[in-house]
Amino acid sequence: MSKWAKDYVGIPFRFGGRDRRGLDCYGLVVLVYREQFGIELPDYLTHYGPEPTRHTLQRTYETALSQPCWQLTKRPRTGDVVLLKVFGLPIHCGLIVGRYTMLNTRIDVASCLERLDGFQWRDRVVGYFRYDG
Repeated sequence: MSKWAKDYVGIPFRFGGRDRRGLDCYGLVVLVYREQFGIELPDYLTHYGPEPTRHTLQRTYETALSQPCWQLTKRPRTGDVVLLKVFGLPIHCGLIVGRYTMLNTRIDVASCLERLDGFQWRDRVVGYFRYDG
């Protein structure tokens, strides 16, 4: 697992959050990319607003991950984004930090490390995306 991953554990969840005061799942990706990789990703906040619905989240992820800077990959590695289904829709993401391990945050759960091969996530993976910008 990446040594830096634990530095992001415990950040509270906040819709639209893009800093250490609070993050949503994509905000966690934005923060890590900025701090660890020196890459400024678009924040997409105008796509779903302060109270997103499942469908606005789905459209946001479709827009974001269809950009040419993201490539679908079958062999995830540290720094890749994993897109996950919740309520049957691809509306959640995490960041790969080790084999079968992601950095993740969700409503009412501060950022944490979770296993992708565990019961909660193993059947929800839509795909892995590598930044190639």
